[in-house]
Amino acid sequence: MSRPLRIEYPGAWYHIMNRGAAKQLIFHNPNHYKIFIQLLNELHKRFQIRILAYCLMPNHYHILLQTPLANLSRAMRHLNSLYTRRYNISQKKDGPLLRGRFKSIIVDNENYLLRLSRYIHLNPVTANIVTHAENYLWSSYRAYLNDKFKPDWLLTDEILDRFGPNKKIDKYRIFITEGIDDEINSFYKKLKLMPILGCEAFTKTISENYLKNNCPSSEISQQKYLMPIFNFEQIKQVVARHHGIDELSLKIVKRKASNKPRQIAIYLACKLSGQKYKLIADEFTNITVAGIAKIFQRITEAIATDSMLNEEIILLEKRLMSFVKI
Repeated sequence: MSRPLRIEYPGAWYHIMNRGAAKQLIFHNPNHYKIFIQLLNELHKRFQIRILAYCLMPNHYHILLQTPLANLSRAMRHLNSLYTRRYNISQKKDGPLLRGRFKSIIVDNENYLLRLSRYIHLNPVTANIVTHAENYLWSSYRAYLNDKFKPDWLLTDEILDRFGPNKKIDKYRIFITEGIDDEINSFYKKLKLMPILGCEAFTKTISENYLKNNCPSSEISQQKYLMPIFNFEQIKQVVARHHGIDELSLKIVKRKASNKPRQIAIYLACKLSGQKYKLIADEFTNITVAGIAKIFQRITEAIATDSMLNEEIILLEKRLMSFVKI
């Protein structure tokens, strides 16, 4: 069986879903819901994930988010594993809680973000749990209607601003009461969900720029792709230009001082080249596979607390994206 499609690039929008293994409940009481919502806050702070909407149902969840750092897989692995651990402690259980890998649908934000937020917020109504979406405690909808329910990490303006400057909350409330439109309803009723929710032009762009070298068949839904692939020369060129140094400097090991550009280039090679650590070690010379792994882990952890480093990585990734024809 093929694994779910993973397309990751800076700034991508996603609808994320997962459910309990064997359709078991994953939220048994209010404390479980609160634990998960706290982890959404952590997801925002640690991985810089932009969360626009969520809905926690008794046996599954929905999240609408954006990844400025193209780190969806790492972020969701953190969320799912940590929630499972805390759930098991509270229930005095052991073993897996969630079904396999999470589902991710990449979203055309210009044409589908608004309607997708409605689909997510109406989940409790569709499931006949409540009659009105605002009565459900464990979704972000109430935060859209009243700021007193809105946590700092929930970004409602991305949706609400699409209704203009005046009475946008009232307009969104009316939009929700209109119900799920036929196109969205049809998309999510399919037995096998497609990995892209977008117009024809958006789907073509994603296919051509992120799948064209990784599609042995015409069935996009059968493919797996982790990141846009960049070669070592592209990565070294962008890092060297950013720091105003020669590319050869990225291979120099400084004994008494760290070579920060070299470490950043190694981090980006680990993340974006698609190559094994052995090949990365050979490329940068004078370093072991274990050394490559340590640098990648060190930079990954530093990004969560060092805002300047985080901004530098985001900038370099955006510059690398210039090699991808959009």
